[in-house]
Amino acid sequence: MPRSGAPDHGLPSYQKAYFAAGITSVAHTINVAVVTPAGTTAPTVTDAQIDANLATLSAYWVDQTSGLISSITRVGSVIRYASSYTCSQVSSGIWDEAAAKFGNTVSSYYAPTRNILVIGPNYCGSTGL
Repeated sequence: MPRSGAPDHGLPSYQKAYFAAGITSVAHTINVAVVTPAGTTAPTVTDAQIDANLATLSAYWVDQTSGLISSITRVGSVIRYASSYTCSQVSSGIWDEAAAKFGNTVSSYYAPTRNILVIGPNYCGSTGL
């Protein structure tokens, strides 16, 4: 794991700035919602599959940031719910709806270490879900 004063061979300038400021690593958290938009079938992803993918995601970002992101871990349970929004309406509120399921607003996820993952059926993918 990088630390203050670590060699900066090939590091991007933003990483060098973090090291210079003494910031060596920051853990990230993620809330996960599995949503079934109106008129669709629930995604068949299990919590174990989600956690395995999050472990891969975490390892990737730890590597890509030279350890500035120390981990990405799921907080709380995966929330599964049926939405009143359809696949074509996801941009008009499904993110707000998912954030509210965790007692948050979408803007609360603008914090640099806080994330939300909204999983829907594969065929809703072209809408950004």
